[in-house]
Amino acid sequence: MAYAIQMTGYGPPEVLQWQKIPEPEPQAGEALVEVVATGVNRADLEIRSGHWPVAGDPFPYVLGLEACGVVRAVGPEVNLPIGTPVITMMQKMSGLHGLRPGGYQTHLVCPADVLATLDPKTPLQEFAAVGLVGVTAYHGLQRLQLKPKERLAIMGAAGGVGQMAVAIAKSVGCHVIGVTHKKSQLGVLEELGVDEIWDTSERALKDHNPIDACLEMVGGATFGHC
Repeated sequence: MAYAIQMTGYGPPEVLQWQKIPEPEPQAGEALVEVVATGVNRADLEIRSGHWPVAGDPFPYVLGLEACGVVRAVGPEVNLPIGTPVITMMQKMSGLHGLRPGGYQTHLVCPADVLATLDPKTPLQEFAAVGLVGVTAYHGLQRLQLKPKERLAIMGAAGGVGQMAVAIAKSVGCHVIGVTHKKSQLGVLEELGVDEIWDTSERALKDHNPIDACLEMVGGATFGHC
């Protein structure tokens, strides 16, 4: 048997219930993944609360936009070796589409072509926190076309996407500035190793030194107050 954290309606965290379910079987082109860990993203919280309702009547619904695990079975036309560590993200798993159950379950069936294989030494419980936030940060920084020593300000640098962006930007030699308006996040930014910290609760963005680029996750709501 398999288990899933299901919800039969929107509401507070108490709507999430641990339920026994039949173990799914992979069909042609699919793989069965035994889930080791799954990330918890902002979208999960918004969907669970009902702020972002899922199309149609999705219940019972299983949250989870991503999952790390190990391949335990494959359907016809799949050559993925049993025991391969993998990660999968989105591809209409859970989310607003809700076309297939998400990562909040012990066994997940998904198309084999949406699985990325991982090195056998990868710590899956840690890597589960890298998926969506890592992809988001990577693509955002790619659009900036950063060069070594450029001054990059990262808004919300203490958040999930922000922390990944700090690590990526530092790896290419940028001068990274962590921006926050919360005193409670100053220690986190120091541990991340940013080159500067801008606390906007004490000093406005416009009063700081010029930068070459900015990674920002909100947009107008932030820059309207610069």
